Amino acid sequence: RQFSLGTVLNRRRRELQFFLKAMRARTGNLKEERFQKVNFDTLFRALPVWLVTLEEVNQVLPLRKEMFDLVIFDEASQCNIASALPVIQRGKKTVIVGDSKQLRHISFLSNHRQEQLLQQCGLPLEELEDLDYRRKSLLDFALDQVEEQRYVHFLNEHYRSLPDLIAFSNQQFYNRSLNLMTDIPTAKTSGNVFVREVGGKRLKRGYNRMEAEAVLKTIEQIIAEEAQLPDDRCHSIGVLSPFREQSEFLIELIGAKVALAKLRRHQVLIGTPHYFQGEERDYMLLSFSLDDNSHPSAYRYLEKADVFNVSITRARLQQHLFISFDPNALRLDGLLRDYFAFLTNFRRTIGRSEPVVRDEFMEEVVANLKGWPLDEVKMHYPISGLDVDLVIVRDGKTYCLDLVGHPGSMEEAFPLERIKMLNRMGIKVFSMSYFYWQIDQEHCLQALKRFLNVD
Repeated sequence: RQFSLGTVLNRRRRELQFFLKAMRARTGNLKEERFQKVNFDTLFRALPVWLVTLEEVNQVLPLRKEMFDLVIFDEASQCNIASALPVIQRGKKTVIVGDSKQLRHISFLSNHRQEQLLQQCGLPLEELEDLDYRRKSLLDFALDQVEEQRYVHFLNEHYRSLPDLIAFSNQQFYNRSLNLMTDIPTAKTSGNVFVREVGGKRLKRGYNRMEAEAVLKTIEQIIAEEAQLPDDRCHSIGVLSPFREQSEFLIELIGAKVALAKLRRHQVLIGTPHYFQGEERDYMLLSFSLDDNSHPSAYRYLEKADVFNVSITRARLQQHLFISFDPNALRLDGLLRDYFAFLTNFRRTIGRSEPVVRDEFMEEVVANLKGWPLDEVKMHYPISGLDVDLVIVRDGKTYCLDLVGHPGSMEEAFPLERIKMLNRMGIKVFSMSYFYWQIDQEHCLQALKRFLNVD
């Protein structure tokens, strides 16, 4: 890529300059006139990958059919159909990536106006089911149009959150199908969710002052604890409330009490779930702004599956829940009640595990590892749904040892796709054959030492 860019700059620099001149045109007609003269083959040799929003694309690229080999839409549940069509026109092939369990775009188009537009375009009212701008995202539209299942792929590797932060969503919304790429021995897999019962009241204006003040106090505490850390070691902070009135009150309160430089240092972001779609922070502070006397409609809004799922899945390391209601008094069939019951049960089950199954091969290998400078050796340890024979931690790094060939539960080797998954997690895998172990045990141990960087 550097060679291609250098070649274009050396030989065709003026063509790139002309493209910049076209983008700076003050009128649409002048821009289009200049775009007609741009050699896009030269431009794409220099710059083969373009990242744009739906709003920006018409400002930098003409509406020309199949300009790109591939167009990729990310966060497609947030894309409306109408805005996406001109981008699809620019590609030979399209990949649409999104999560139907998360928020859709917000539309202010009325049903009546939408029906009028259908009639103006000469489309029958039945088309509204497929082209419903208000209720259907680009992702919905694409899923409706796909004719064969082979064109649909589920991205099941979750990299963002520590295990207890994503566990409820994995069970409730994804049928436990997510492989948690953070579930490794060196990670803190529990104790990352903190429930703070504030006892405040949701005022008529829609905000809860006591919860907001508790959030502010927590932010100030984090900032004070990390005051001596360099900027790149500080934890980022997100503050989310499902309700606009509370998020606006939090912005006003925190903005008045915390210096702007400190907010920037910790990348503090405050907003509603819609504001956090596609965002994440190390520490997430959730202010529910509800009390035991809040109107049932407020609870129903929070418990919309997409709103709730986005709200509780933005944290990487810690989640702080600020509540002014009794979780045990919530209606039995609600997401909120299920969530707090899950958190309680999750903490109770931590540490419970099935008895470790050993065999002759594993016993011999573990016996030979004694005395090696290792932090930990775990037998039959689960990582992202895979039962690993031996997990070894050395100098804070995690390694997997796959014992292959001994008759029994550990006889089979890891499938290649699981080894690739572990590699994506930054975990190296060492496969050891029982047959070779029987022939030359010393050679196997020396190879394992080299793998673990053990002298």
